[in-house]
Amino acid sequence: MRPYILITALTVALARPVGAQTLDRPFGASASAGIEALGGQYGSSWNAGFTAQLGLYARPTRDAWAIRLTGTFYNRQSDARIQMAGWAAELSYDLSRGATRPYVLGGIGMDWLFRSLDQPADPLGHWSGAWIVGAGVQHRFAGLWWFAEARYHHMTKGSFWGSQAMPVTVGVRF
Repeated sequence: MRPYILITALTVALARPVGAQTLDRPFGASASAGIEALGGQYGSSWNAGFTAQLGLYARPTRDAWAIRLTGTFYNRQSDARIQMAGWAAELSYDLSRGATRPYVLGGIGMDWLFRSLDQPADPLGHWSGAWIVGAGVQHRFAGLWWFAEARYHHMTKGSFWGSQAMPVTVGVRF
């Protein structure tokens, strides 16, 4: 079984039992999975990679602002295996207060970028600071917040193979 199918199935299966009693909790967690949409394009082929995110959030004043700590991983395969794992501190802002809420986000992070040409003597890897911007929409359904979001990661110490990423994910906040 592919890992992203397992992660998606576990997220859906476990979301309801650990769900919130109230929908606008001051603290919570999130889990999502999807594709890495930017970096998979090489020449005429497009190989979107798998991405997964886990996060914590705090909404201490119960207004439109939230503070988020998000961990992101992606893996894509083309002429080389390229992976990124990192954490980001972010702020998000809900653009409305209804059952469906579009939002924007921004933050900074630190990512480990790794590239392998499938030759043991040739792995490349380094740490890079990153700035992140994104947008998404969340919808209240079955007592949980379900969301879809796209995030643009720009690595400050990237290279031609790892200077940017765009995880596009679907997930749940509980």
